[in-house]
Amino acid sequence: MEKPRLKYTVKSNKRYVLAVQSTYQEVQVALFQENRQVEKKNIEKTDSSADLIPVLNQMLFSSNITLNDLSFIAVNKGPAPFTTLRVVIASMNGIAFATSIPVVGINGIKALLMEADENHRVPTIVLLDAFSNDVYYGFRDAEGSIKTGCMPVFTFLQEMKVLFEDKMVKFVGNGVIVHKELIESEFGSQAMIVDTFSTCSIDSIARIGIEKWNKKCDVCKQVFPLYLKKQWWHEQLIKQ
Repeated sequence: MEKPRLKYTVKSNKRYVLAVQSTYQEVQVALFQENRQVEKKNIEKTDSSADLIPVLNQMLFSSNITLNDLSFIAVNKGPAPFTTLRVVIASMNGIAFATSIPVVGINGIKALLMEADENHRVPTIVLLDAFSNDVYYGFRDAEGSIKTGCMPVFTFLQEMKVLFEDKMVKFVGNGVIVHKELIESEFGSQAMIVDTFSTCSIDSIARIGIEKWNKKCDVCKQVFPLYLKKQWWHEQLIKQ
């Protein structure tokens, strides 16, 4: 059976953005016109390799546009389960290479932190599951800068306990549910555990992508997955 081929023709005057991300359960694909979501599809992560391009093709067809109507593609570059993440990024890089459509990579930790900590009223910590008792983390330091990385969860929570001494701290992300008991044992009544935010939304990926596009920031020909876990363990080997 012939594989579906994405159409690429003359560009219209309409401005569209394609946002794509891999969560821990699925791949999300959404089409935006300016800041308005036109259509969204969810694909089971086990089917992403086979279904991503056909689903994208159907979305373009139903909106009566082609790839050449896209201004750029916004891609969540992780963290996420690595196999699915590679499928998403490799597919979007392939489209970008074939069509010269720019891509904008988005740090999923920063996107979730910005989404969950919009008002900066309470210190917020993002925890995403890195498996094997490790977590991907994100938080704002005393100067308001966003810090991200990967660390064993117990070590990270001890450091955060010192940093946010005697303060209420909001915890968000799927790693919070995995390590809920440990968080509560370390922070006690200081911990505000919010299960509303598991990973960042596809709308945040599009919104941040549009902001970066307008500023011509991080606009490139291809994106690469985040390797936060590898980076942290490499730093530990250097210290030894």
